[in-house]
Amino acid sequence: MDMPDKKFLNTALLDVNVAEFGVNLARDMGVYCQIYVTGEDNESRIPLLAELDSPHREWYYKVTGVLAELVDLREIFKQPKLPGCVKTMFLAEPDILAEVRLVFEKNFGGSVLIAQTNRTFLEVTGPNASKGLGLKFVMENYSIAKEEIIAFGDEENDLSMFSVAGFFVVPSSGKDMVKAKADIVIGPNTEDGVAVFLEEFFDLETVK
Repeated sequence: MDMPDKKFLNTALLDVNVAEFGVNLARDMGVYCQIYVTGEDNESRIPLLAELDSPHREWYYKVTGVLAELVDLREIFKQPKLPGCVKTMFLAEPDILAEVRLVFEKNFGGSVLIAQTNRTFLEVTGPNASKGLGLKFVMENYSIAKEEIIAFGDEENDLSMFSVAGFFVVPSSGKDMVKAKADIVIGPNTEDGVAVFLEEFFDLETVK
């Protein structure tokens, strides 16, 4: 998005039919599900919608500051001008999320991206909605070389930046599968690992 004009430069949406499949699956399994959708004509507001007033809804709000609006998602999917969904999210214990992942892999294979971004968060997005492709788009449009890019990540959905950025940095609190790809592992998020790294790497003065 181009700021402050709030104009979309590039989108990689999840097909509405796939999002609807996920919502139906959540109903069948009794799992909390929420979706980010785009407005008509790709307006800048991206609402978060859900059907259940679940403790998971409150937990997501505490973690992100975004509270899902309660609606009937069946009516949302009937909208003829709905261009697609940003992502579908499932919030549950890891063993339940593993079941959800298997169903999506069986039905959609490589036509979606699936990532567990928190112990209890599973995200399903369109096949071109990776952080790596997003970073590549910015680099190409602003003529930034790979060698000028440092990427930071700690979760599964950050791995796509590994081959795009010139340097990949992972906090020690990150997942083992992500740390295995790191050029360097730094201090944990709880100790401001990224800030400490940047201050030391660029010889910056700490702002008190």
